[in-house]
Amino acid sequence: MSTPNANSNLNRPVHLGRRDVFLEKAMELFAECLQALPVKKRLGHIDVVLYYVQSSLEPAAMAVKAERADPQEEALIVFLRLVYCYLHSARAMMENESQLDNSRSPLWKFLHRDGKTESSMNFTRSSEQLLQDVAHLFRMAEEPFRDLQKKVADAMTHEDRARYQLAYENLKTHGQSAAHARRAVHERPNFLASS
Repeated sequence: MSTPNANSNLNRPVHLGRRDVFLEKAMELFAECLQALPVKKRLGHIDVVLYYVQSSLEPAAMAVKAERADPQEEALIVFLRLVYCYLHSARAMMENESQLDNSRSPLWKFLHRDGKTESSMNFTRSSEQLLQDVAHLFRMAEEPFRDLQKKVADAMTHEDRARYQLAYENLKTHGQSAAHARRAVHERPNFLASS
């Protein structure tokens, strides 16, 4: 009879490879979210990064169930959830900025019964601040993530390291395909399903 963690132990290298490819892609693409572009285009960039963060979070959660999981992997999951929440919040704020700035919109009327207008500008700045916070979090996480990646790889058996590398390389190659790019653009993450 197998132990409860047998599947987690067996599939751990593959989950780690998937986690790492998706996180690296999220970090690489995030800069596009900071560009001064039309709101719709920026929202699209945020959606793509949300897709990759969520796609990294799911295998990270599976990999940490293994008996050999490093305690720092839990911290990485907390980091991924934090980034996901920040990005989702920035997206929601940005998506509604036009209503917050339009004195004829139902949202503006609901929030400004007394007619004051200064608060809508604060919302616009807050979405920018949230994106800057994500940029800062990604910069802070780069070195600890690389250290964890190396530490975990060093602790793997030769066979597990080969399985990790195969999963990593295959997904990285697939991630560069047009089919995967379309999926990342069109699959908006479901925040409620993963929280």
